[in-house]
Order: sequence, then C-alpha cells, then structure tokens
Amino acid sequence: MRLDSKLSRQEWQLLLGCGLEMIPHTITSLADCANDCITGSVFFALRGVKHDGHDYIEAAIKSGAVLVVGERQVETISPFVKVAEVRKTLAQVAAAVSQFPSRRLLSLAVTGTNGKTTTHCILASILKNLNHRPVLRTGTLGAYLDDTCLSDDTLTTPGTLQLNKLLASVVKDGAKAWCTEASSHALDQERLSAIDLDGAIFTNLTRDHLDYHQTMENYFLAKAKLFSLLGNSSKKNKIAVIHLDDIWGEKMLEHARGQGCRVISFGQKESDIRILKQEHCAEGTLVNIADKDFGKFTFTSPLLGAHNVENVVGAYALLTRTVCTPEEFLAALLKMSQVPGRLELVVKKPYKIFVDYAHTPDALERVLAALKEICTGKLWVLFGCGGDRDKGKRPQMLAAALRLADRVVVTSDNPRTEDRDEIIKDILVADIGGQVKEHGIIDADRRSAIQKAINRLESNDILVIAGKGHEAYQIIGQTKQHFSDQEEVRKYLKLI
Repeated sequence: MRLDSKLSRQEWQLLLGCGLEMIPHTITSLADCANDCITGSVFFALRGVKHDGHDYIEAAIKSGAVLVVGERQVETISPFVKVAEVRKTLAQVAAAVSQFPSRRLLSLAVTGTNGKTTTHCILASILKNLNHRPVLRTGTLGAYLDDTCLSDDTLTTPGTLQLNKLLASVVKDGAKAWCTEASSHALDQERLSAIDLDGAIFTNLTRDHLDYHQTMENYFLAKAKLFSLLGNSSKKNKIAVIHLDDIWGEKMLEHARGQGCRVISFGQKESDIRILKQEHCAEGTLVNIADKDFGKFTFTSPLLGAHNVENVVGAYALLTRTVCTPEEFLAALLKMSQVPGRLELVVKKPYKIFVDYAHTPDALERVLAALKEICTGKLWVLFGCGGDRDKGKRPQMLAAALRLADRVVVTSDNPRTEDRDEIIKDILVADIGGQVKEHGIIDADRRSAIQKAINRLESNDILVIAGKGHEAYQIIGQTKQHFSDQEEVRKYLKLI
C-alpha cells in the first residue's frame, strides 16, 4: 500500500509506541507480505494459519523494507518494533495513513453465518434508491461502487491494507455510504479493528468454519467483535441490530448492550420490531411487522423465503434508525433487484430451477423451507460439500436436505485437495434409510449431476442447485477452473 499522505515521524512514534530514533526519515509504503515491499516500506510480520511473517523478515528487508513491526523479537539489520498485536497495529496505521476514510462515510456492517450477502445488498440498494450515493459495498460478491465492479476479490471482507486503500479511493470519488459483510475470519484477524462504524447487524450463528474456529463459542466471540468495534467507533449515533430468533441472539444482544450502543432487536419473538405474519408466493412475500417506534406496517418484499424476511427486517431496523423513514424504506424495497446466486431464478417454466449459495445445514434448510411453500410438484435439491473444510457438517447437510426435499442429488463442490468420492461418502453417512441411493442421484461430476437432475424434472417441480451461488469456478486440487451453475443449466437447456 503506497502512501498518498505521509505521517510525521512523531505520528509514527505514537502509533507504534516506540522511540523516535526507530522511525526512518522516509517511509513510502505499508506491506504485510514480503513480496510487496519496496524501498522505504514498513513490513508488518503477521502470523497466519500456514505462514508466519516473522520468517520472511530478511526477504522483506532485501526488497527494501526500512522498518519491521512484529510480535516476536528477531535480530535484523533494520529497526524492529515489537508490539503486542501486530494485526491491530497494522489496522490502526493503515487507517491513519488513509486519513480515516470510514469516518467520512455512513459505514454499515453485517455479520452472521447466513444472510450477510443479501442483507448488505439490501442496505446498498435502499441507500442508492434514496440517493445516498455513490454507495460502496464489499462482500462475497466483490467490491462495487453503485453498479461498477471495482474488484472481484474472493475474500468476503478485504484485507486491512486493501480495505483502507479502497475506502480512501471511494471517498475521493464522492462516495456517501459503505455497506460491508464482516466475516468471522476478518473479525478474528482484526481487519476491521480501526474502522469507525455507524451501525451493525447480527443475522444468525449456525455451524460453519469450525475448521478455523474449532468451537461454536470461539465462532461467536469472533462475530461479537463487530459490536465491540461499533462501541469503540467515534460515530455518535451507533445502532446495533440483533436477530433474536437465533439461538445466539440473546447472548449477542447482551454483548451489544454492554458496548454502549443503541440496540434494536427483531424477530418473531417479543422484540423491538416483531415479524407478525408472512405469506409466501413465487413472486415474493407479504409481511406484517410491528415496530415499537413507528407502529405497524404491511409490505411486499420481492425476495423469497422466511430467511429473506429476516434479512429485509434487519436492514429496515438499521436504516430507519439512521437515514430514512419506514415509508421511504418500504418504497425503495420494491425496486430491489435479484441478489446474484441467492435464490436466483434461472428457469421459470415448465419447472423452476434456482441457484443458491446455501452451503451450511441451516442455510440449506432455510432455502428448502422457502421453496417448499411455493412448490406444487416435487422439490429437488442438488448440493455437495467443500474439501479441506469442516467435515462435521457434511452429514448434517444431507440430513437437512432429506427433511424437506422430495429428491436429493449429491455431487461435488470445490473438492480442493480432497478426493470427491471420499467427501460424498462423508455426506452419505446420513442416508440411513437409503433414500438418496434409491430415489436420488449420486454423481461426483457436478456438470453431469446437474444434467441428470434436469432430465428427471417434471412440470411444476422445483430444483435448487445449492452451494456455489454466484461463484463461477470449481476448485479442484489447487486449480481454480471456470464453472458456473447458471451457465451449465442454460447451456444444457440451450437457453444460451
């Protein structure tokens, strides 16, 4: 990250908590990867899951680093500053050299296992329709300034240096607001720790990423960091929105209250914004809510499913407390377009085919429950499980599918370095009654599995192809190959 604005040596001294003599007279850039260092770089030695930046200090110096910041004292020819938490220090420095761009934006974040992408897209869509634009959104779909793609980076939440550079850039371009997904990895790795937020939403917490977090409690604590960051924000009107129907909701509510934020709860339980009734059809959802501050409303959402009602109401809770009236929000909601890969309708007749990103047991169950409400034929689901990830959820995915779908297709989904057939074996542990083997389809080739499923569809059936959503690739071994569920359907049906 090259520095557009430079800090004085005294400012560097305060940020790093070191003596002035440690600070070089010329600093040109920040780097957290030795390969990114140039003459005049400050190198931050980050500890990662697979690599430790302290092992690359000499390489960084050879590339031009003039100052090294780390947690473990090492002997080096360049000045070395030891800090307690190098990731937090990097975040603070990156924000400072970028002139704290999040302070000049309406900055909103969404965390949770499921619903982050849809909710932050709803926030961005409403803000655009209310002319709070340009709006930056960053998440699983990439980084967009209004409808212009700035990056299709696969990280849900950009790295610290990339994020601050991006925020500074869009501020210069006149951006008014920023909506982001806050992943548990990003929160655990302090990528957002120097960001000043106006508001944050907690959607839910269900099993995912336990290969990284190990326990659900650790996973919760990572998500809870978002509300600690909100509490530490320099913004005045800080709003925390918590979904109470989730089993972790009460605990997150108490945590958020302890951070000094204004907390708004929502859900079907007794809450500040209560979802009273919802009626589903293929065109959307009719919803009744009771808002303790604004009264009762009935509105139509263009998004399908009970899970999307929760996403809409979470966004409603935050925006009506920050920038708009309920009436303005609900009018703008009607202009909301389809979120790519989230119950995306690819084929309408004579049967329906949807593509969805659901890749956790809870997400899959929610998607199937939504489609079950509108399905008049058989409900089909096709899914796989990613390789080199939490193996414990594999049979849980199939159990969720068997509870709600009439027919199940088990295939592959980013097998990475694992054998596709071994992953499928792990999934089929839950096929106790042999329903998949007898009535469904088992095919490790995702393209072939999609074609076989389509061949067996009848009028009024629904097929949801789950797991990849917007992704246009398959990771096989260590190679990323082009593959799009939407394209495969359209090619096979000769729609393109």
